[in-house]
Amino acid sequence: MLIRTSRPVLVRGLASGVLWVGSSIVVASGCAPQCSPAEIAIPIDPAVEARLIHLYGSRRLPSAECTKLCAPIGAQGGAGSTLDTNYGWSGCSLLTIETPDYVGPGVRCEGEYCPPLGGVGRRPSGPFRAPSEGSYFARASAHEAAAALAFEELALALALHRAPSDLVASALHAADDEIEHANAMAALALASGSVPERARVMPSEVPSLEKLAEDNATEGLVFEGFGVHVLRHQARHAGHTFARPVLERVARDEARHHELARNIHAWSASRLAPRTRRRIDEARRDAETRLRMLPPKDDADAWLAGLPSDEEHARMARRFDALAPLGVAR
Repeated sequence: MLIRTSRPVLVRGLASGVLWVGSSIVVASGCAPQCSPAEIAIPIDPAVEARLIHLYGSRRLPSAECTKLCAPIGAQGGAGSTLDTNYGWSGCSLLTIETPDYVGPGVRCEGEYCPPLGGVGRRPSGPFRAPSEGSYFARASAHEAAAALAFEELALALALHRAPSDLVASALHAADDEIEHANAMAALALASGSVPERARVMPSEVPSLEKLAEDNATEGLVFEGFGVHVLRHQARHAGHTFARPVLERVARDEARHHELARNIHAWSASRLAPRTRRRIDEARRDAETRLRMLPPKDDADAWLAGLPSDEEHARMARRFDALAPLGVAR
């Protein structure tokens, strides 16, 4: 067994929130070379703008203020839009936003966007940056380890929001799946001559029902759902032929996790206001557009892992429907 989790104290709160795989450690930090530049403007209150200008005498703000102003993007959403947790901000400045929907003060957040690794599980709501070095399987082992924590967090949040017991049980089962995936990916990494990574992810606070639903729409419906298609492609095309049955099994599990996301989506929608449901749908559509923002692939590594080409990926992204069932194989 290559992984330890905090499962025994789940219903009373996560213990250390640390998931370890392999022989090196991945700590939440800045984005890696696989990331691309990102710039997003979000509205702010006029009183906040006036206070910042008075305090700093400049429209360019120090990093401490940028952290506070831009951090909600990906954590709780900014200006009515929930964005991906893999944004990292390095600077910001005040500006005037002029759009058909909003005219007024805002802050321009500047940094990087780190796309999720194709074909792996959910990411936790807390900060997590997987390594960009090493083989696909070495990096995937860290992602899958983090996904185990993500599902433990999800199970705890579902329980506290009084979700049906079958949803809680399915989230715990999914966490067990992700532990197996992490170990399987670590074994494939070792077999291909690469050292598997281990992930250290600190858990975040229990989310509100609205935040839970938003994360589920992006991480579960979109990124996990699309990951199933990537994994099915890998299972057919991996240069490591012994990896194909492993990837096929992971794809089946992830399809079941996507089914769980669909069930959580239906349950949470029944408890949220129409306006909130519309905003979550916007967040889901935003995530679908970001499916095209995958990091560049090393050709040899992509062949070994069976990753789709850029053209194949684009075609898969165009056809993907996050709300459609994926044909779960039992």
